[in-house]
Amino acid sequence: SFTAGEPGPSAGWSGTSSAGIPSSPASARPRSLPAVRALPWLSLLSGRASQPSANLMAVLPAEPDVLACQCRRPPPPDLIRGLAQFNAGQFWECHETLEDIWRREPGPVRDLYRGILQVGVGFLHLRRGNFRGAVSLLRRGLERLERLPPACQGVDVADLRHRARWCLERLAELGPARIGEFRPEWVPRVRFAGPEPTPP
Repeated sequence: SFTAGEPGPSAGWSGTSSAGIPSSPASARPRSLPAVRALPWLSLLSGRASQPSANLMAVLPAEPDVLACQCRRPPPPDLIRGLAQFNAGQFWECHETLEDIWRREPGPVRDLYRGILQVGVGFLHLRRGNFRGAVSLLRRGLERLERLPPACQGVDVADLRHRARWCLERLAELGPARIGEFRPEWVPRVRFAGPEPTPP
């Protein structure tokens, strides 16, 4: 069973694995992208949050195009560091790392950072025995990850969605009274779609 404690990994939660969780189906189809909405993509890609004129907005790419462009980038160092913390069960440290890049990023790829952050905080609540907090944060994180393509900045988003959703379903089956029966090894690792980069 889980006991409340300070943020950070506790016994049985460090270096979590995905044992017992069924793998993502090979036939999984990417979900549809959000509705088209014009964004100031030039400022997003350069890191400047300037507002374009109304005339420019008429010819700028829609949000899905900006997201696709941002997702093709390699993972930034802070994302790699945050995912290493997630996979080590250091969910609070992961929260602190990914919150920094989420707040700095004005573009739609920020859903990647915030979605992983919220899933991690959901598992932190689970570790502390907080059923309501765990379910709420896992749902919110999944909602953000659903907006993304199957892979983004090297992260296997489709796999994380599948495994986090599986955990949410198990929690719903157990309910608050049996939360202690949730096995730590069910907590997923965040995987990369290609070779896993070395944390900085």
